[in-house]
Amino acid sequence: MEITENFIQQIIEAVKAGQHTVKIKPGVYRLKPKTPSQPHVTLFQLKDMEIDARGVTLLCTNNSTALDILACTNVTLRGLVIDYDPLPFTQGTIVGFAPDRTWTDVRIHKGYSVPSRYDSSKNSERQAFLWTYDKHTRLLKPGAVNRFVDNIIERGDGVYRLDHGTTQFKDQAALGDYIRIPQKFERATGINIISCTNFSLIDVTLHAAPTHFSIASMHNTDLTFRGVRVVPGPPPAGATEPRLCSTIGDGINFDGTLGKLTIENCELRCTGDDGIAVYAQEGIVLRPGTGNQISVSFITQGHPPLASGSRLRFVTGTDGGVQDAAVVSCVATTMPKADIEAARNRAVKEPYGNVMLASAFDLTLDKPIQAREGDMVKQLGPSFVIRGNRIYNGGSRGIVINSSDGVVENNTINHTYLPGIHMFTDFRSHGYSGPQENVLIRGNQISETCQLRPGNDAWLGAICVGSWEAGAKGFGGHNDGCYTDIRIENNQISKAWGVDMQIHNAKAVTIKGNRFLQSHLLKAPNGAPRPVDNSAVIFLQDVDGVSISGNTISKPGRYTNKKPLICIDVTRLSAAAAFKPLP
Repeated sequence: MEITENFIQQIIEAVKAGQHTVKIKPGVYRLKPKTPSQPHVTLFQLKDMEIDARGVTLLCTNNSTALDILACTNVTLRGLVIDYDPLPFTQGTIVGFAPDRTWTDVRIHKGYSVPSRYDSSKNSERQAFLWTYDKHTRLLKPGAVNRFVDNIIERGDGVYRLDHGTTQFKDQAALGDYIRIPQKFERATGINIISCTNFSLIDVTLHAAPTHFSIASMHNTDLTFRGVRVVPGPPPAGATEPRLCSTIGDGINFDGTLGKLTIENCELRCTGDDGIAVYAQEGIVLRPGTGNQISVSFITQGHPPLASGSRLRFVTGTDGGVQDAAVVSCVATTMPKADIEAARNRAVKEPYGNVMLASAFDLTLDKPIQAREGDMVKQLGPSFVIRGNRIYNGGSRGIVINSSDGVVENNTINHTYLPGIHMFTDFRSHGYSGPQENVLIRGNQISETCQLRPGNDAWLGAICVGSWEAGAKGFGGHNDGCYTDIRIENNQISKAWGVDMQIHNAKAVTIKGNRFLQSHLLKAPNGAPRPVDNSAVIFLQDVDGVSISGNTISKPGRYTNKKPLICIDVTRLSAAAAFKPLP
């Protein structure tokens, strides 16, 4: 039942009355922002408050952010449901392909909106995140790819042509398969949480979100997400087909978090990208500066990536030396643009990294740092717990860890296009990556991963702890590794495509008590350009101090290597290494 009360006004009145709890009147709040780019609701500088929104649905009516939560302290939001009408995506059945697969014809499902007319010549980027689903299982189609679109053209009789330009998508998609199509590509988010302290989302559900993320967290300190669900909502009016997806991008994305991060008992289903992603910023030194001043370029866009108090680790490119400092202030750099680009080009080996280094800043630190142009800088933190979550049918990875000091345990991850659990870094600078340390991956149930059939070396493995090229250096030099003190214990991996577990560029790694079921039922080519053996159960490369014990393999497939443990370029493997096959 739609309701006429003002959602935000109820909170304002509670604040004026000095209340610390506000119970929002249940019902459906159909909202429209003042302008198309504004969020539907903004919560700003609330303190010491619980918002009880059980029984409340925010129904957003355009393709902008549903809820901005800014600079709030000691606030809990409980029970809210968010959905969109019209949906920020549509869907249909594939009814035709070009002979060379440079276009795909789609008949839109009954009750779903027609696709937004899209012409890449009038836009800065191609439309993306068009995933194909098996018509029988409604799972993302194994071996299909993320389709890009240059133009969408109406063909009549409910059919629309997805024009891929010169790209030929010769994948596993077939006539009769389903496909989801984002509407107008917007950098909007279901929920934005920015610059908050001690903030909690409890039992909040998102049924849809615009193109960017379902939930984006930036520059926050001490966060708790418990019982959060990103799942498809009910079919729109008149529809006969259920929704294929919940969101176009990530389920929950954390960037630049400080303090503690707890993510427990959440459900991420049918997301278009990663389920849960925890990032700590990486970058390079652009200008050493003097005293406590230094200029850096970080992997971020649109805003300063580091709050005051953020801890940084600087890595010396020549000897792997490490220096730590804390941020006092972070502002846009005064360096000329040409100097910034020149420094980036000198420092970063790959064009990918140069593109990702999107923003440049002048930092004031709490102490002097002896750094040179091109040295790496990495944010440290938060300490995190990712426990008891359920991730299913996701368009990229299940759980992404680009941070240190955390626990990933007792999660269930099923049918992901890329690794179930992935520790990785964003770019290559002088062959360096990392550092990440002190992470426990324990008791997770992971099945049917890497359905995209990736070939990139750093994206292989149901559990993948990987850097880039062979011989890549870590923060202490080659032998010390990029990843340190990684424990992978008592996980169950089943029906993985390719290698079950990959560990690359790491030291002090424990692999203990893991169970591998029905491994390598399908043939997988080796990874490239670093030669990852996809017939291995456990693949090790550039590692030092690895202990392997008590792992079992049951019902291995025909494409499992006869030596189920493959060790390449191992500096030191513990004498206690053991791998016990079962029938």
